[in-house]
Amino acid sequence: MDEFFLGSRVSQWLLALGAILASVLVGRLLYWFISRILLQLTKRTATRLDDVLVEKLREPMVFGIVLTGIWLGLQQLNTQELWERWLTHAFYLGIMFNVTWLIVRALHTAIQFGLLPFVQRNHSDFADTKLPIIISIINLVIWTGAVILALDQIGYNVQAVLAGLGIGGLAFAVAANYTLSNVIGGVTIVFVQPFKVGDRIRIEGHDGFVEEIGLSVTRIRTFVDDTLVVVPNRHFSDKVLVNMSDAPARRNTLKIPLPYTTTPQQLEIAALTLKEIALNNPRLTDHCKVAFDTLGTYALQVQFIYYVHHQADLWDTQTEVTLEVYRRFREAGIAFAYLTGWLPEGTDPFKLGTDPV
Repeated sequence: MDEFFLGSRVSQWLLALGAILASVLVGRLLYWFISRILLQLTKRTATRLDDVLVEKLREPMVFGIVLTGIWLGLQQLNTQELWERWLTHAFYLGIMFNVTWLIVRALHTAIQFGLLPFVQRNHSDFADTKLPIIISIINLVIWTGAVILALDQIGYNVQAVLAGLGIGGLAFAVAANYTLSNVIGGVTIVFVQPFKVGDRIRIEGHDGFVEEIGLSVTRIRTFVDDTLVVVPNRHFSDKVLVNMSDAPARRNTLKIPLPYTTTPQQLEIAALTLKEIALNNPRLTDHCKVAFDTLGTYALQVQFIYYVHHQADLWDTQTEVTLEVYRRFREAGIAFAYLTGWLPEGTDPFKLGTDPV
């Protein structure tokens, strides 16, 4: 005789377990078929659209099969009305999530192979900056609509829920202010464009290149130590931002300490030599500034300001220019100041020849 367990017969439990296991098995077989056979067939076609579409829709399809199997299995059990209602609601929510997942992935594939190539050909800046934010906003709208529709389908009056939030809704709005300010900051960045992807910027002591402009945060790869800095977008509206890529070239300063034995004629030669270095180096612009600007405590100081083209590597150019200055000065018999012998008490040797302007 069939025994009962938690309100259902053992045979019903076995049928439910069998349906769930069968759905998992079918899902795994479908995943294997798509990965090993269907994707190999689509790779033989001339376009990559079918490859990406099949790959993107693989997980939602498998999830839908497993979800349906779980639902059919649980239908074999004798559940109380309350549990039946909750299981039905959970199934509707799962189906809504799965359908939305399918729609979002299909939309991303359409954008990747339909809209993105056209935008990149005609508006590359739009593709790098505005399009990712627009896609994020579309995703937010789709998922928000799916949640509202799912709640409506399972019997909740969404308008009444929103209207009844009252003080709780106000508290939620205050708590969400941080997130909303970041989102508003992201939208502002995209449409005002104080910088774009690839620009070198400086904010709050961080100096680096913009890798990604997101809906709520911007990712910057630091220039010196190559670390990733994540900056909330709201900071770009209330902090001082320096976009160094907006300048025609990158400014660099080389301070050269010379001993007091240097003659005025040698200083003139030094100035002409520095100007020649800037004019003859293809990585530098024709514009440079040379000034004998400081009579320091222990050395004379010549300041050399030059400008590096954006397409040139900054580190390599700095090394090349400094080596050329060192080589040309030695050939001209111009010495560099250095510290020897006794110093008065309290003197900082590291400030020799580098007194601030």
